[in-house]
Amino acid sequence: MLKFSEFPTEMKTHIFSFIRAKVDQKKTGLISREWNDIMSPLMWKELHSNLLTSPRKSLSALLHTSSRALPHIRSLSIDWAHLNKWTIIAAAECNLRLLLCAMPKDKLLHFRSNSPIDASVLQFLLQTHHKLKSINTGLIDRRLKKTDSLVESIWLIPHLSNVTDITVAMRFGQTKGYYSGFRFLVCNIPRLSRFCLLNKRRVCPRVDIIAARILGPTPTVPQARRLSHLTTLDMSAIDLSYPQALIDHLDLPTLENISMLRCNNAESMLQALSTSFSTGPCRLKSVVVDITQNTVKAYGASSAIDGLLASCSGLKRIIVHTTGQLVSKDSIIRHGATLKELSLTKYLYGSFDQYYYSIHDLTAILQSCSVLECLGLSLGSRSFKLGHIRDMGLSFSLPTVPSTGIKSDVLVALDAVATISRLRVLRIMYCASVDFDVNQTVPQDTTHHCTFLMQHLANQILRYLVSRKRSIRKLIVSSPDVGMSGPENPRVDRNGHTWPMYLYSEGRTKDSTGQEEVVAVPIDPTEVNREMLDFSGYFLD
Repeated sequence: MLKFSEFPTEMKTHIFSFIRAKVDQKKTGLISREWNDIMSPLMWKELHSNLLTSPRKSLSALLHTSSRALPHIRSLSIDWAHLNKWTIIAAAECNLRLLLCAMPKDKLLHFRSNSPIDASVLQFLLQTHHKLKSINTGLIDRRLKKTDSLVESIWLIPHLSNVTDITVAMRFGQTKGYYSGFRFLVCNIPRLSRFCLLNKRRVCPRVDIIAARILGPTPTVPQARRLSHLTTLDMSAIDLSYPQALIDHLDLPTLENISMLRCNNAESMLQALSTSFSTGPCRLKSVVVDITQNTVKAYGASSAIDGLLASCSGLKRIIVHTTGQLVSKDSIIRHGATLKELSLTKYLYGSFDQYYYSIHDLTAILQSCSVLECLGLSLGSRSFKLGHIRDMGLSFSLPTVPSTGIKSDVLVALDAVATISRLRVLRIMYCASVDFDVNQTVPQDTTHHCTFLMQHLANQILRYLVSRKRSIRKLIVSSPDVGMSGPENPRVDRNGHTWPMYLYSEGRTKDSTGQEEVVAVPIDPTEVNREMLDFSGYFLD
């Protein structure tokens, strides 16, 4: 019998990964020197912390000169959004400075903070980590009450040569001073490939105002464009009424990925892009649009989405969630030969005309997608009725084929899904209808009821797909949003799931008779992020 030390490295890595998924990472990191040598690069590649509420001894251990963690950190994510006092945030920033000082230079590649940081912290970060590629944060100068200090830091310009990704996080006012630091960064980064406008405020700021304050006046010659090398443009909760102010700074033929999430007046941007791509070259590979505005405007946006999809070809990713009409079948089919990721749905709180594609249209769409790997769709009125929450779905089973041989719509839809040979991830949205008590305050045991009934549903779906000779790596089932058909104040269950979304992988077990059967194995959403970095972003929202 082999000793543990004689196992292949791949097997040891798998065992250690299983252990650290069940217990605290920092504690299991002390098992042995061999553990440290194998797992430290994996465990500490990404560090998520608020650097404040952690036990003092843990921070001290992390900062110790003999720490095995610091040399392996490549991505640092700081969570300060819940802190509401400047004095507390200032104390956390002191800990951040200590961490940055203790880390070996030029190791960090990605930095993210969900709350604005002091401009001096960013200065120090850029000074000590010259290989930094992405910055995601807001900026503020706590001493001067402005952010112009970056503008005066001309010596920082050589340290921006490797930065390719900037996220402008807007969480406070829209004063010129708030944007000046970002303007300095954008103007001095030589090859910015990704630019993200992330708004966390209730009011959607206008894109023309943002463009004027960050990018400057409209360029008169192509060489003066601030975003001439941009390949990815992401916008969240932005008013796109005047898109030309931003488009003038872009070199559209280089743009490959466009994302508009919960943006007001998105149809203006969509129409402007469609016009440009219809008359000029287009390299778009990914289109992501999420429209949650009122139904009248959403209908205009839906038509504009069709126009954008018709103006380009060869898309690999199409994600469209809207309150308006469904995207045209033909708009999707024209990209079928190249599509690897497709998600189409209509929010249930939109207009009551058509929430889902007919079986004929759905079959035509899926049959055209020969290389599809990830699929998200809504079955609409074909949703699964799981009964009362107390029954935990035990009375539910997929409808069987009657003697007439005519299958129900849900079986025909799953048959169409089963024809996709390369499918790895399936997300079925708005699929489960559950009866909850009226005006209930859901206790912990109801959370467990939801866990049980959704796993029962996942078992049924996976078993049917396997019976049709189709196995998938990940299944995501979700019900209508909270407040529509679900528990109040839902809690996180032991698998890391929260109503209305549950994630599973396909597994095997044996029943009481010894026969092997397919089961849905719950998986933690964070593990999906690690395993499927290319597809997790929009299939886990």
